Amino acid sequence: MGMKSFFSKSFGTQQEEETARKHTVIEVVCPHCKNAQTVSEGAISAFCKQCKKIFDVQQALKNRQQPKEEPQDIKQYSTSTKNIRCSACSTWQDVPSIAISAFCKKCGQRINLQDYKKNDLFRGDLETKGTLYITNSGEVDGTVSVGEAIIDGKFKGKLIAEGIVRLQPGSTFLGELYAPKLEVSDGATFVGSSNVQPDFYSAL
Repeated sequence: MGMKSFFSKSFGTQQEEETARKHTVIEVVCPHCKNAQTVSEGAISAFCKQCKKIFDVQQALKNRQQPKEEPQDIKQYSTSTKNIRCSACSTWQDVPSIAISAFCKKCGQRINLQDYKKNDLFRGDLETKGTLYITNSGEVDGTVSVGEAIIDGKFKGKLIAEGIVRLQPGSTFLGELYAPKLEVSDGATFVGSSNVQPDFYSAL
């Protein structure tokens, strides 16, 4: 009788043991294979059930609590912006540099932010806040409004740029140019009129 009483006090019922175990285990992630598993709350080290390696429990808990740092290139992209002007309402605003389109924060107009590369003849109008690149075999004929322009080939018409326009050696420009900055390399040909100043919009 006394023996039965001893065992009852020392081990308790099966239900009590299971309840106790539930309150004394914690979940950790193995630093080697990233497998999540439960271990005793006071454990110093544990044996991973998946990769079979021993790891420090307390260190694993610290690693899980610390937020993962974004890679440097992602941080750079997420914070990099450029300033553009809405063609509809003339509002200047910042947009992500990697975006291909955006909506004006004031009037809701969709703004094209794509870059364009022209290798052959293109006739027509084009509007983007990205960069227009005309290769040495390319030719653009029309009214174009862009963020920046690099011309190796030929342009004919009206060009409006919010940033710099670069005329490379051997390039030809025929028409009207409106931009805050113009670079003309040796060997480039410019025939027409230009308004190159920060407030050129007033002349449009």
